[in-house]
Amino acid sequence: MKKFMTITLIALALIVFTACGGDKKKNNTEPTTEEPTTEEPTNSSDEPTTEEPTNPTDTPSNCTGLSLDLSAPVQTSANKFYVTNEDYDPVLQMQFYQNEETGAISEGTYDLGSESNSSYATCTECVFLLSDYVEAASEEEESYYSKIYYQKSGSLTIEKVDESNNIAGTITAVLAEATIDDDTLETTFAEEGACFEIETASFDSGWEEPCVPQCDGKECGNDGCGGICGSCENGEGCDAAFKCVDFELPATCSTISIDWDTFESYGAGYGYYYTESDPGATIELYDEIAIGTYDLGNEMNMNYSTCTECVRLTDGEKKYFQYSGELVVSGLDKDENISGTLTGIFVETYFGGSADEYVSTPVAGGSCVKIEAASFDSGVCIPHCEEGWECGNDGCGGICGSGCNGQACSAEHQCVPFECDQLEIGEFELVAEDFYGLATYYYYDAYSSGKGVGSESVPDLFEIGFNTEVLTTGIVELSGDYNNLGDVYVVLYEDYDVENQTLGKTYFQESGTLDFTEVKADTMESKGNSPFIRVVEIDNDVLPVPGGKCYEVEDISWNTISN
Repeated sequence: MKKFMTITLIALALIVFTACGGDKKKNNTEPTTEEPTTEEPTNSSDEPTTEEPTNPTDTPSNCTGLSLDLSAPVQTSANKFYVTNEDYDPVLQMQFYQNEETGAISEGTYDLGSESNSSYATCTECVFLLSDYVEAASEEEESYYSKIYYQKSGSLTIEKVDESNNIAGTITAVLAEATIDDDTLETTFAEEGACFEIETASFDSGWEEPCVPQCDGKECGNDGCGGICGSCENGEGCDAAFKCVDFELPATCSTISIDWDTFESYGAGYGYYYTESDPGATIELYDEIAIGTYDLGNEMNMNYSTCTECVRLTDGEKKYFQYSGELVVSGLDKDENISGTLTGIFVETYFGGSADEYVSTPVAGGSCVKIEAASFDSGVCIPHCEEGWECGNDGCGGICGSGCNGQACSAEHQCVPFECDQLEIGEFELVAEDFYGLATYYYYDAYSSGKGVGSESVPDLFEIGFNTEVLTTGIVELSGDYNNLGDVYVVLYEDYDVENQTLGKTYFQESGTLDFTEVKADTMESKGNSPFIRVVEIDNDVLPVPGGKCYEVEDISWNTISN
């Protein structure tokens, strides 16, 4: 759990402190949004011991009483809390680093003036005050708190901690003016500086009495704390006495109306679809998503733990699962949006159990609802290709016709021979970028010039990029199919704006070869040449634009190997 001190003021009087691993504020100068490079406190302990408070002899005796109401601190992350007023000046923070991995807080009495707690770099129970807020004078500058008061002495008692790390207890403290080093987080108290005193004050950030599950004598059903005591076999239900009995469908089921206009996909590859409504519905498809008709009441689908086509409904606090019915998927696009119809009977259900958290058990004597031929559509894209089109985007990321196979696509969506302008390529440079700390991405950049290429005042960016972390020597055949790229690809950005990094039109490889004659595998540096490359204008689906331009590059070479 890293220590950071940044405080961000947000409009409409909302103050936000970042969670563990968040931002850090410079002590009494300008704030910064960069994470510190300092190491974690070295004296933290998973099981802090109770300490008797000390009273250092150098504690000031003429401190100002702190006027903040400490009774209800706001929890901003697992280990951080704050108290402030309407003006957000001053702001008191309490931070805990007793468990570096989870931020868990332990009950006990802690000495705020102990040796370890005397510096922000090593404290496990940290209390400080930020005050004297300075508004930024211009957009180029940042606002900040000009003074920090750090704990000098006192006692912090945590009487109660709940599962969410909300705390209740008391605090007595002297906070003395100090500075905290941005890099080391070491604390230095100001000579003859001001101080604030907190006389014994009680606080409670929202501690809740822990819920004790009640499962004695129960085979199934709710445990009273949001969990489940147990589950029943298929064909059984859980009755009012929390026993497993043979399940019988109620004599009548009310018809439920779902707002299918809010039906949408969680995203391609998930097979999860839902409505943002109450009553609401979710459809989950765990096999390959395909057009077809599915029986919701077959042996596999009668339990949530084994279903491959699963439909759940919610109506207020009641939850329902399929008992019988039919799911018809009649529409499916490349992004796995679906459309179709749903018909079925759904019974009130407990979800979860001792054997499997996904198991479902019908509520014996509970309610049931039915859906009669409801239509749903999460946004299926309908392809559009007019009669006679041989090529071009169908509007859904696919192509019309069979493609042109080495020819261009005209504005009339017909396959015609290429007529491309020639492109001259300048010197290549090896570029490496780190995207959000996830991986380093390498590519070669060169600015281009030549007949008909964008604006003369704005360079065009020609790029050889890599889909591999290991580059080898040899000849690479450039594929025009974006979905079947090899380890290397070529792209051109027309009218590339260097200052603002806007790309302009995009051209992607259609054919050609790259010959890597020498390679440094560890650095991705290389030497090579290409006798011919053709790039064509593409749309957002990486498909050739009908009537779009194309460029041809001949006899280029590169050498990014450093001496």
